[in-house]
Amino acid sequence: MRITDKFVAVATACTVLAGLTSAATAGSPYGTWQRPATGVVVKIFPCGGGLGVKVVKSSVPNRIGKVYMCGAKNAGKGVYQGRLRNPEDNGIYNGRARLISARRMELSGCIPHTSLCRSEVWRRLR
Repeated sequence: MRITDKFVAVATACTVLAGLTSAATAGSPYGTWQRPATGVVVKIFPCGGGLGVKVVKSSVPNRIGKVYMCGAKNAGKGVYQGRLRNPEDNGIYNGRARLISARRMELSGCIPHTSLCRSEVWRRLR
C-alpha cells in the first residue's frame, strides 16, 4: 500500500471519531458521524473498554461494516486517543479525536515515523 493510501486510511479511521460541544459540556461521543470530505458515515460505539469506530456508509462497499478502531480512551478535556487499524494493510496508527461542540469533532492522525499528519472536522448526524 502506498503512503498516500495509508494516509487516506488513517484520515478515514480518524473521521470515524467525529463532533461534540466544548469539552466541559460535550456529552457522549457515541452516535453517528459523517466525514464531510467524502460522505463516509461511521458509528461510534462502546468497544474494548473505550470507543469503537465502524463504517456504516461508504461509496466503497467493502468498507461497510469494517471496524477501524476499538478501545480509544478518554484522555480528558474532550480528547480521545487510540490506535487504529487500517484494514487494507493491517497497519496500526495513532489517532486522536477532540470534541469541539455537540455537533463537531476534530480528528487527527499521523502515519508513524513520517511527517504525514492530517486533521479535519467531522459532524454528528445522530
